[in-house]
Amino acid sequence: TSKGGAAKTTNTVETAAALKILGKKVLVIDIDQTTGLTKYVGAYYEPEERQNLGIKTIYDVLTGDCSVDDAILDVECFDLISGDERLANPQVTFNKEDDQYLLKDICEMLEENGYDYIFIDHGPQKDLLQKMSYIASDYFFITTLMAENDRQQAKNAVAEISQLQKSRNKSVTGDVYGFIVSR
Repeated sequence: TSKGGAAKTTNTVETAAALKILGKKVLVIDIDQTTGLTKYVGAYYEPEERQNLGIKTIYDVLTGDCSVDDAILDVECFDLISGDERLANPQVTFNKEDDQYLLKDICEMLEENGYDYIFIDHGPQKDLLQKMSYIASDYFFITTLMAENDRQQAKNAVAEISQLQKSRNKSVTGDVYGFIVSR
């Protein structure tokens, strides 16, 4: 769903970690400007620390400042491309028409690395990062809570994905695969 607090990040971490335990090669991309998932798995570094340690983020990959391979961190539960606060105003940084396909291009490159699963964790903001996530995804699992308002938000997310699938350029091709009900 689009609202915060529906356990999108928690479900992403737990599902990705479970698949890794089952022997799958798993990568998680944190494209949330709050870096919640990166913090959740203990891989967050302040910008100055990242620079000193040479740690690259999804921002660096999207802007072409590093290769995708240079940004992959091996954390205990899966491989990770960490989030970055510099994604706070994506429409300013990524303002060309084709920029909406950057994450899809990255995911296609990553498939060549033999990943069985690539998870994308985006924030609750309805912005270009969410659209990039939609375009890059083959499948959607929509996290929701039980309250009527939350279920309506989940329905709205399905409608938004459907609308993008039917748009003129058909930029979104993934399928809604299911719902994860939290709490």
